[in-house]
Amino acid sequence: MLGEPLQVLLVEDNAPDVIFVSEALKEAPGSEFQLTHAKRLHEAFRCLQAQEFDVVLLDLGLPDSQGLDTFIQLQAHSPKVPILILSSLDNDGIGLKAVMAGAQDVLVKGVMNGRALALTIRYAIERVRASADVTASEASFRRLFETSQDGIFILDAKTGQITDSNPFVEKLLGHSVDEFIGKRLWEIAPFRERAASHVAFLTLREKGRISYHDIPLRTRDGHTVTVEFVSNIYDVGDKQVIQCNIHDITARRSAEAELHRVNEELEQKVNERTHELSLANVELQEFIDAMSTLAVKVSPDGEFLIVNRVALEASGLSREHIMKTNFLEGVWWAFDPEVQSRVKQSFKQALSGESVNYNERIFAFGRAMTINFSLVPVRDASGAIGYVIAEGSDITELMKTETALHQAKGEAERANLAKSEFLSRMSHELRTPLNAILGFSQILDMEVSDTRLKESVGHILKGGRHLLGLINEVLDLARVEAGSTDLSIEPIDVLDLIHEAFSLVKPLAGDQDIRLLEIATCENRPFAMADAQRLKQVLINLLSNAIKYNRQGGEVEIGWSTASNNHICIHVRDTGLGIRQEDMGKLFTPFERLSYSHSTIQGTGLGLALSKRLVDAMGGRIFVASTPNMGSTFSVELSAAKPIQLMPINAVVEYIEPAREFEGLYTILAIEDNVSNLRLLEAILERRPEISLLSAMQGSVGLDLAVQFTPDLILLDLNLPDMTGMQILARLRNSEVTRSIPVIIVSADATTSQIERLLHAGAVDYLTKPFEIQHFLKLLDDQLPHTQATPVVEVLS
Repeated sequence: MLGEPLQVLLVEDNAPDVIFVSEALKEAPGSEFQLTHAKRLHEAFRCLQAQEFDVVLLDLGLPDSQGLDTFIQLQAHSPKVPILILSSLDNDGIGLKAVMAGAQDVLVKGVMNGRALALTIRYAIERVRASADVTASEASFRRLFETSQDGIFILDAKTGQITDSNPFVEKLLGHSVDEFIGKRLWEIAPFRERAASHVAFLTLREKGRISYHDIPLRTRDGHTVTVEFVSNIYDVGDKQVIQCNIHDITARRSAEAELHRVNEELEQKVNERTHELSLANVELQEFIDAMSTLAVKVSPDGEFLIVNRVALEASGLSREHIMKTNFLEGVWWAFDPEVQSRVKQSFKQALSGESVNYNERIFAFGRAMTINFSLVPVRDASGAIGYVIAEGSDITELMKTETALHQAKGEAERANLAKSEFLSRMSHELRTPLNAILGFSQILDMEVSDTRLKESVGHILKGGRHLLGLINEVLDLARVEAGSTDLSIEPIDVLDLIHEAFSLVKPLAGDQDIRLLEIATCENRPFAMADAQRLKQVLINLLSNAIKYNRQGGEVEIGWSTASNNHICIHVRDTGLGIRQEDMGKLFTPFERLSYSHSTIQGTGLGLALSKRLVDAMGGRIFVASTPNMGSTFSVELSAAKPIQLMPINAVVEYIEPAREFEGLYTILAIEDNVSNLRLLEAILERRPEISLLSAMQGSVGLDLAVQFTPDLILLDLNLPDMTGMQILARLRNSEVTRSIPVIIVSADATTSQIERLLHAGAVDYLTKPFEIQHFLKLLDDQLPHTQATPVVEVLS
């Protein structure tokens, strides 16, 4: 690097010579040298491996190497480092041999001074660098020569003989390089015009450069290639050479000829297309004029090119008048600056290549009207926007209809909301008194021992539960018809559901002396897409009807089959009286009991109507086949589902009733405004002396009591005089004092959406009035802190 000392390696075993060289280099003017000394050849190898040196001063007489072999070894080890030989006066012959072998020079010990030594070192370094540059330049030229996509001949300028050629000549002409070497250019086969080639050679020698275009050369396989031929004379050392470049333009000329042909064809097609467009423009004008909507053709500048008859009539102007105006200032929207601004913006979008469509208010036919307005850009042959088609359809009446539909939809939604609210109120108003009736009846049933009284209480319970079932069916049917029933459609195991429904109706079958038959097997278990709870409700209803309307000692059979179109069909068959053909149409009508309205069989005529609507809501269908005096078969068809992983069928979960180990006395706060319901709670909790009951008939009082006493559990009604249950629950959950107190909702509102809403708001459970006392006590056990029962899973073998 510039300014850095030159690194010199002195390989010398004679100490006086080492001192002499060191002192000579120090005396050298204008240069700095960093001297490294090695006494032996192998030490020199280590130095050359450890760092880079600019030059080596080498004595040929070393302890471990003698003579010319010393130089040869060192040069083989570091061929790029210049080597100067240090020789004595009586041994200059071997130094000259080293120079002939590649050493840069010989320095005679004893006669050299610092200046001569420094100059010799510098000349040696420069010669090696210059030689390396020449070698690199020659290598670069050779690479270009070998890889050029032009054919290149090198000729002797005196004789015209070819001395070299590159590989592309062979590729282009098909002749090997050996066929050309030593011959004159006009003596080789591809140059058929030998006389002309010789004349060109003489011209080249005179002028120093010649070039020819479109020279045909014949290749070895007889093809003709068209080339450009350029020759130059230049000096190489003390002699002149000629470089001939041959560039293949065959493909270019073919492409130019093809382009000329294509241009001629294109010009002809353009002329033909121009004529066609002229005709098409006439046809377009006729087409636009015949349209029943407002339609115009507009240039990118907004100039009207075509205005159809409807647009003219809508404007109230003559064709001559309107053709002189600009589209953006059109009479249809000039009355309103905002409308005009939107039209201008839409036209700008169309000119950017985007189709535009929207509804707009315009003035046409002497009145305001709403149109569906569209602007479609059409490109010309060059790809630029040639014109825009603007079209407007009168949708005034359609918009009025849509507005009316929107209003009707809003009224329907409000009516549906009112219906849902009515169902919620009805559920509450009907269930609340039943809660007291059934609750106190259950307490009486547990307390009385007199047989006659117990029978009377049983009649009350039976009648109350029948009334509760009727209320449930009426409300269920109303919910389905209102579309407010929430269904969870998922793959279910049909056999499990059949077994469950079957077991629930066995007591009823036993009372009626009806034999139950199940023909389903556990092989290829069927799965269907349905709401498990609702499908079980349907199956229980069908089985109950098959038992109730059967003959004494009859049979009820349930089974399943695979239907077409990937469906599962569940069949319930009875041996009853059957259904007359004329009654089939009324079978699924609410409150219609056919010929059984005057019979002693209990029923409301709602079960089948509700079942059909539930099956329809699950995407299935229910149908019946019946023969009078033989019996009926009701079938439920549902979409089949892929099987899901099931627990082993013999896994049984058994609830172990714990021996209660209460931690102390507990307080329950009941926020309830119905006196009879509070009295029922007091009567129930008399059997739990460890629980004390606080009550509040207003929400605000209940909140105060909750903060003051922090009860262990809160029972919350939803309909209170001063606040809603949802408001009370929210305030309980937002208070630091009451946030952790569990809250059970006790309400007669059994709508699914209401239950989900309260549980999501923070209630731990939701108890629907009227409730079973045992279930209520179980909920208390789950929430109050005592030793919990342990679910035990026992696998039966």
